[in-house]
Amino acid sequence: MWVILLIPAFLFSLGLEELWKSALNKNPEILSQREDVKAKEYRLKALKNLYLPLFEVQYSRVWLSEKQRLEVFPFSVDITKKSFENYSFSLKELLYDFGRRERLIEISERKLKASKYLYEEKRQEVLYKVAEAYLNLLSVKGKIRIYEEELKAVRSQYELAKAYYEKGLVAITDVLQARVRMQEVKEKLRRERGNLETLLVYLSNLTGMNKERLRKLNEIKGVPEIREFNYYLKLAYERRGILKVQKERISILENFSKVKVSEYLPQFFGGITYHYTDQNPSVEPKGYLSYFVGSKVSFQTL
Repeated sequence: MWVILLIPAFLFSLGLEELWKSALNKNPEILSQREDVKAKEYRLKALKNLYLPLFEVQYSRVWLSEKQRLEVFPFSVDITKKSFENYSFSLKELLYDFGRRERLIEISERKLKASKYLYEEKRQEVLYKVAEAYLNLLSVKGKIRIYEEELKAVRSQYELAKAYYEKGLVAITDVLQARVRMQEVKEKLRRERGNLETLLVYLSNLTGMNKERLRKLNEIKGVPEIREFNYYLKLAYERRGILKVQKERISILENFSKVKVSEYLPQFFGGITYHYTDQNPSVEPKGYLSYFVGSKVSFQTL
């Protein structure tokens, strides 16, 4: 079904080119898939930020019900204020997670690739539908012209048969046959005009163009040079995005299973924190640096 897209578009005049351009800009299915690509691009950028260190700022104000005191007979010293502040600035880096981040990023990259392939697939599908509807529309318009000319001819035959009958030159059956033939042509014309309206609505939905404007589509100009069918079949097969999507989905599943395993493995981290507190008025310095390394394991239980 994709073969028609491989024939040079200029042979269909500006009509088909305009329809394709409008469909690419306005077709809701194409726009939806395009937004999906953008969303996955943002998701990938967010995951790459996992390699950046985590910066945290904390502040707290504490009120105690009473001061704490150190009693050493015969002395008594306040070791806390009744109200004090705490500050901390931390820089934390994930040092090793058994490849979990790499696999999450690869999954996101594969999903982005698959989304782009699906976008191209949807794009080709809509363009094909537009081209098919365009050709069907031209075909119906051609039939309407033929039936209109035929109706003129059979109406003339009917009027002529009726005149001959009034002069007694033909039998009434000739008049009736001419009338039946005229009604048959009128019915064909009515049916094709109905098909035309249906195709106009369908093409309007595909392209987002006004139905009345679509009535003025250009005819095909020139005769395309058609190669062997196998050439177009091979080229269309190579362009099918859905075939590439399956490969990406297999890789996504493989990496996802590895990510699930890594969730049960420890993560190792390290960092530096600056602490400040005026809790104890007698202790100096009130601000100091601390360095830390550690590991954690976290997972959800059933």
